[in-house]
Amino acid sequence: MKKKMPLIILAIFLLVAGVVGYFGYNYYIDEKEKTLLEDEMTEIVKYINNDDVDIEKIKEITAEDITTGNRLAVEKALENYIIDMANAIKTSIILLDDQRMTNLLTAANYQSDGPNFISSKNYISETKQKLLQNKESILMLTDTTKVVEYFTNPTDDDYYDEMYKELAIGNGLDMNSIRGFSDSIDSIINLLDVSDETLTFLSQNVGAWQIQNNQIYFTNENLLNTYNSYIAKIK
Repeated sequence: MKKKMPLIILAIFLLVAGVVGYFGYNYYIDEKEKTLLEDEMTEIVKYINNDDVDIEKIKEITAEDITTGNRLAVEKALENYIIDMANAIKTSIILLDDQRMTNLLTAANYQSDGPNFISSKNYISETKQKLLQNKESILMLTDTTKVVEYFTNPTDDDYYDEMYKELAIGNGLDMNSIRGFSDSIDSIINLLDVSDETLTFLSQNVGAWQIQNNQIYFTNENLLNTYNSYIAKIK
């Protein structure tokens, strides 16, 4: 019996060493591939800014899998989230850069589309709807609950939930900058609302205003004051 004890101790030692080695190796791979994902995020963010979003380049970066095992689920969820956010931001940029919005209350538009402003009013309605939809998308994608919904953990290990949240929320896009798009949308919606009110006012007072030398003139001061009160609402 005494000879068997060293064998039992050796077997226990080998078992413990094997378990420690297995978990140690998994931890090493987890951290190594997490770093790969952090690097990918850093690269992607370079192609998302206030001026433009290069969707094709982002898709090119995310086309090849850079992780294995349980990390792959994290990678896919992270990339799907980032691409959706990039598309929402790109849509915001396109909408906010539309020069027609800033030309609605100009003498040129008054002459070309007045006095009923049918084209302008249709444009205002359609654009406002697009902006509100885009704002909703932006806000949803900045909500932690929505971000987490992109990831389905293939294991019972909370480690991968935390890895995904840290990468998607802690090391990704600047949430304050993203919310800035929502604030910009609010400003443009205000402009559209004021434009709609002003054009309605002008269409209701046909014959009481005219354009001369690229300026609008009214037949009486009360109408001019009302017109200026609308313009003053622009924030």
